[in-house]
Amino acid sequence: MSPWEALRRRLAPVLDGLPAEPRRGEPGALPVLAHLDDALARAGEEVDAELAGLLRPLATGVAWGQTAAYVADPPDPSFLAGYAHATLAQAPDVAAGLLLLGPGVRYPPHHHPAEERYLPTATIRWVHGLDDPPAPEPAGTWIHHAPWQPHGMETDDRAALMVYVWTGAVGTSSTFCRGTRDGVPGRPGSMRHQEFLAGVATRGGFASTDDARRAADAVLATVAAHLPADDRDALAAALPKLLEQESGVDRQNDGGEPTETGLVDEVARRTGWPAERARYALTAVTGQLRAEDGDLGDRITRVLPPSLLGSGPTLPPDAASEGAQGRPQPVDADELDRTLQGELTEWSGDRSGIERTVALPSEHLDLLLERLRAVESETGRRLRILDRTPTTLTVRARTERQEVVTVDDLDLAARFDDLVATVGSAA
Repeated sequence: MSPWEALRRRLAPVLDGLPAEPRRGEPGALPVLAHLDDALARAGEEVDAELAGLLRPLATGVAWGQTAAYVADPPDPSFLAGYAHATLAQAPDVAAGLLLLGPGVRYPPHHHPAEERYLPTATIRWVHGLDDPPAPEPAGTWIHHAPWQPHGMETDDRAALMVYVWTGAVGTSSTFCRGTRDGVPGRPGSMRHQEFLAGVATRGGFASTDDARRAADAVLATVAAHLPADDRDALAAALPKLLEQESGVDRQNDGGEPTETGLVDEVARRTGWPAERARYALTAVTGQLRAEDGDLGDRITRVLPPSLLGSGPTLPPDAASEGAQGRPQPVDADELDRTLQGELTEWSGDRSGIERTVALPSEHLDLLLERLRAVESETGRRLRILDRTPTTLTVRARTERQEVVTVDDLDLAARFDDLVATVGSAA
C-alpha cells in the first residue's frame, strides 16, 4: 500500500473524494524546507511514528510553494523564510496538502472561502478569530474553520508540519485579514483590487468579474453615502484606488438614515438589477468588507439595518440568472420539505444540507462507496462523508461551493438511495 493510500485510509473520511494518486514534484529550495526533517521528527514525537512515516515520502516528493499574494506583500520581512505549502491532491471541490512553518513564525490571521480542516502534527498556538488570544491546540487533533473564518498560528522554537483539507471553493487562495485588530498594520489601499473582487464573486456566485465589479461599485457608493465623515474616509483609505474612483467613495455627501428599502432601491437603480438581486449584492459586498477588515466591518454594521447583516442567499435569487450562469439552482424550503417527506424519507436536514446514515456490514459499506464513486464520477457531483464506523456511514448532500442544497443534490441523494437498496439487499 502506498503512503498516500495509507494516509487516506488513516484520515478517512476527511480525505474522501480525492484522486487515488498524489501529486509529485521536486520540493524546491525554499528556506523553510531546511526545517522539514525536524518537523517530521516532531510529528513522530507528538503524534506517532506511523503518521510521520506516511508523511515523509509525501512531503519530500512534492513541489512546495508560497501563496502569490503573500509573496507580493508579506506581513513582515521574515515571514516568507519560514513558510511554505504543498498541494498533495485536488478535485473540483476538495483539496489536501501540507503546511510547513519554521521556528518562531507568526502566521497572521487569514481567511478564504473554502471550509478547512487542519491536522497539526505539533502543539502550536492558534487564533480562530480576529479578537482571539493565541492558545495552544494539541497535536493530532483536527481543527475546523468555517468559510471566511479568520485564523492564524504561531510556532515555538521548532518547526511544525500540518495536513490541511479544503472543501468548497478550493480554487480561491487565502488572503490576510487586514483589520486593525489582527496585528497586520492597516494602510491606505491595503485591500487588493482583484482579491476583493474575487471575494465578492465567490460570495455572490457571480460568473464574471464584471458582475462582481458592478455589485461592488453600486454597494460601496450606496453605503458610503450614509457613513459619517470619519468612517467614509476609513472606507476610502482601505479600498483599492480603482474602486475608490469608480464607486465615488471619495466624494462626501449626506444620505441620511438608511433603510433596507432605500438601500436596496439605490443599488437596484445603480446596477439595473431586480430588487432581490440588488439585496443579495448588498449582503455579498458588505459581507466581504467585514471579512476583509474587522474595523471596517464594525463601522459598516453601525449604519446597516439588521436585516442586511446576514450572509444573504447563497446565489442571487433570480433563477434565470442562475441557469444562465450554469450553476445548480437551490431548492426552496417548501420543495425540500416535500421531497424529504415523499421521496427521500431516510434523509433529514434543511437547505444548508441534508444527511443520511446507513448501517451495513463493513464489506457492504466498501461496496457501497465503490459504487458511489462511480456515480460521482459519472455525474460530476459528490456526497460529503461526515462519519464512518466499521458498520455505519453518514453522508451529506449539498453543493459545497454554494453551501446550499440544489436540485442536483436531490438527484444524487436519490441515486444514493438506489445504491443502498441494491447493496443492502445482498447484506
